[in-house]
Amino acid sequence: MEDPRGARAGAGCPVCGRRFQPGQGRYRVDAGDVHVDCLPALRSRRPAPQPSTSTSAATLAGVTALVVEDNGDSRDFFAFALQHCGATVHVAGSVREALDTAARAAPDVVISDLSMPDAEGYALVRALGAGGRRPSTVAVTAFPASYSRDRCLEAGFDAFLTKPVDPAELCDAVRKLLDSRERGAG
Repeated sequence: MEDPRGARAGAGCPVCGRRFQPGQGRYRVDAGDVHVDCLPALRSRRPAPQPSTSTSAATLAGVTALVVEDNGDSRDFFAFALQHCGATVHVAGSVREALDTAARAAPDVVISDLSMPDAEGYALVRALGAGGRRPSTVAVTAFPASYSRDRCLEAGFDAFLTKPVDPAELCDAVRKLLDSRERGAG
């Protein structure tokens, strides 16, 4: 299906990279850009998480995560993926909101976009490091040429992922960080 402005209705989700056809999820066309909400399609295709030690769905049970993302669709996608893996998830749309939420929720891990309107993710990771107990941190970006892995790690992030992010990859990265932290504390 072709939009008169040239956009294709079967476009891919900018968050998870999944290709959509008409009838799968929601999408709209604004000024030639296709916006896709992949959550309905993911929810309908994924079974509810079942307790199991052999899948990522159970690996984050008991983990509190904070997702910091100014894009609502991306924020919902990350929250859904982490909840599917068993985590308790809090969300924030800005660095300021994230710092307030982190003070209340004491997350084990913070997953943060790097490019946000009020401040970059670097400011968030510095502020989190200035407090007492610093959570593990994962930088996420759609612009790896502008935000390099090395720069993120030097700034204080513990891991770096590029969009589109596979939900299992996200859960595995969080689990590895938390396991590494536990081994280091033991």
